[in-house]
Amino acid sequence: MFRRKRTYNWTMVDIHNHMLFGVDDGAKTLEMSLQMLKMAFESGTQKVVLTPHYSPRRGKAPYKLILRNYEILKERVAQEIPGLSLYLGREVYYLSNVFEDIDKVEDSDVDMTDYEWGTMNDVKNDFREKDLKAIRMCGTKNMIIEFSAMTDIDTIRRGISDCFMSGFQPIVAHVERYVCIVKDPLLIADLREMGAYIQINADSIMGVNGPQVKKCVKKLLSEEFVDFVASDAHNLTSRKPILSEARDYVSKKYGEIYAQNIFRNNAIKLLVLEK
Repeated sequence: MFRRKRTYNWTMVDIHNHMLFGVDDGAKTLEMSLQMLKMAFESGTQKVVLTPHYSPRRGKAPYKLILRNYEILKERVAQEIPGLSLYLGREVYYLSNVFEDIDKVEDSDVDMTDYEWGTMNDVKNDFREKDLKAIRMCGTKNMIIEFSAMTDIDTIRRGISDCFMSGFQPIVAHVERYVCIVKDPLLIADLREMGAYIQINADSIMGVNGPQVKKCVKKLLSEEFVDFVASDAHNLTSRKPILSEARDYVSKKYGEIYAQNIFRNNAIKLLVLEK
């Protein structure tokens, strides 16, 4: 028997993705960015915080280029997807020295707007600018921070502490990807007590990353340890910018109020997005 598709009177916010073109291992071109954003919008996402990598391996694009591409994309989105709102943040990879001299801009006179990710020697050339504005979420004190998959819980705790001490509010990215959390999801309780916010990926909810990860995610959701669900989208195929399937699952299993909070309300409140 045909089942009517569920409808919602609220739209979603994606706070973590790689849909900004030409700056990391996500969207390669402007047209690809637009295709991904149209896919997101058509599936119910109305606000997108673009979060290019800030890391030694995948996030060395100069901030000037990120700002330039962001403005180009915003202009095209206003023309082609007028109901979609864009914002800018970063996904910061934690290293012990990542917050050193955070208020000091490095290579501020270098104009690398011709930079193309993957074609330059990023091992030798680091164009990251360590100014505060380059890694904040939507101009707030919030920051998405990620760790290596094999990171131990003590390193995650240290990263969170370093984040607070440097004046940022940490949002820990895709916690279900860290082996220590998969083994013991209740460790998240300690991170939340420290004051960190917790983000998981939509495809992990749907089991794309394996049964153990899905089991971990179910535990996090049942304990209401999750503050945000995001796409972490990188492309149009294997890592799509779609939140709707995960939203439907969470609404059915854990209630629509909780789903609305982690897919929309928390983002609007924390990042001071326009309602």
